[in-house]
Amino acid sequence: QENISQNHMELKGNINKLEDKVDTIQQTMQKNEQKLEEVELKTVQNEKKLELMDNKMIINKRLEEQIIYLEMDRADYYLRFQNIIESRDEDLNVLMAELLALALQRETQEILLEIDEAYRVQISYA
Repeated sequence: QENISQNHMELKGNINKLEDKVDTIQQTMQKNEQKLEEVELKTVQNEKKLELMDNKMIINKRLEEQIIYLEMDRADYYLRFQNIIESRDEDLNVLMAELLALALQRETQEILLEIDEAYRVQISYA
């Protein structure tokens, strides 16, 4: 009997230890699940940010293409004068008007108005 009661006490002690270990494992699993949820949430947020960046890059590419098209369209509008070096920031409209004013012996402003009028007529027929 004494042996049985001693074994019984040992079993109770072992069961208590096992229960403690199971509790520890469950707590660890809960912590891991919480961490996993946090990681999943951050992943979703990062995916949204990545999607926004992709959209911005697509929009920037389209804007870049539109700017190139507008620059080509603007350059197409101007007459081509020989031996004139074009720089990026110059106003070709004024440069052409000045050269034509010298050649035609007229006022630059008058030439600018005529160029503008010719442009408007061309655009309305286009």
